[in-house]
Amino acid sequence: MKPLENIVIIALTFALFATPTFADLSIAGLKPFTQNTNYMSLRGHEKYLQNLKPDLIISKVEFRPDSVKAGILIQPIVYYKNVGGAVATNFYLSLAPNDLNEGGLGLGGDFASLSPGQEKSYLWAGMRAKEPGTYTFTFSIDPKHEVDELDEQNNELTVTLHVLP
Repeated sequence: MKPLENIVIIALTFALFATPTFADLSIAGLKPFTQNTNYMSLRGHEKYLQNLKPDLIISKVEFRPDSVKAGILIQPIVYYKNVGGAVATNFYLSLAPNDLNEGGLGLGGDFASLSPGQEKSYLWAGMRAKEPGTYTFTFSIDPKHEVDELDEQNNELTVTLHVLP
């Protein structure tokens, strides 16, 4: 088999199943700093290929109203973003159980899609704090790890809310 045929087979295999590693690129016969590697080193080309995966994050959470008093409806607005290099689909937003809410899933499934660099917001269902105090909320995106991402460890954001009397 010719080296170019090896490259095509490796590329097709990894396009379907996984991102090739430095070793895979070497075995395929790729030469560094050539057109086949976008004029990058093999390590640089490996990193470039890995960046073609999505990477989902919760970028921030805001609460409405800005100043929350006991007994008033609180509505979290969750901002989520794809900081990776490929489209992400079929993921969910979730809220961990906390003192004000039993948690659960929000937006997701077939309706969830983010292009690279795209950010969206989701208005979470309202809840009430009957007592003043400090409350902690942990939101996550892709909690079931359905999306193959660059970084599976950056999908959570914990925020604190101070409720006034």
